[in-house]
Amino acid sequence: MRLGSGTAVVSCHVERPLDDAVWSAFERLLRRRPAGFVVTPFLRPPDASEAGDTERWLERARLAASLAPLGHHIHWGGASRARPTEDV
Repeated sequence: MRLGSGTAVVSCHVERPLDDAVWSAFERLLRRRPAGFVVTPFLRPPDASEAGDTERWLERARLAASLAPLGHHIHWGGASRARPTEDV
């Protein structure tokens, strides 16, 4: 994508979308639109350890998508590890 002069893209990812305190702060950020910018949310899919919370994750993903274009935030090592486990 080529952006013109004076263009900005703002994105934010949330590491713990199922943590209620984290989600509350993240949702406030999306709704606040700091400086008028739409903040594009990036969410990672639920980790295997979060399998029981799939419906809550979907509810939050749908809410985020209703506020801004939703992006996919990948994780290489699971919910507790955001970086590759080996050199790539």
